[in-house]
Amino acid sequence: MSETEEVEEKDNSFIKIVSRNHPIFKNRGSILYSMQNGKLNAEKLPTVPDNVIICDGCNELIKDEEVGLLMLEPNRCWGTQCKNCRVEHFSELPVVRE
Repeated sequence: MSETEEVEEKDNSFIKIVSRNHPIFKNRGSILYSMQNGKLNAEKLPTVPDNVIICDGCNELIKDEEVGLLMLEPNRCWGTQCKNCRVEHFSELPVVRE
């Protein structure tokens, strides 16, 4: 391949519709990593309640029984999307129901 040829990347993204009771929303905790004085610190943040699901697009609380997950690949979830954000920003993506 010459330097002038471009490689076309295939977009594998799709929206996966799951129940708000899906295991991905259970026991969600985060760890905040930081460096202090040349040492790596790990601080465990409070667990997010299972029933609190926030849209990663608009930061609104998702109250629907079904939640859209923006999947970059089959096993790689980028985040949650409410119905409005799915329509406004991701309407061209295929939708898969679990």
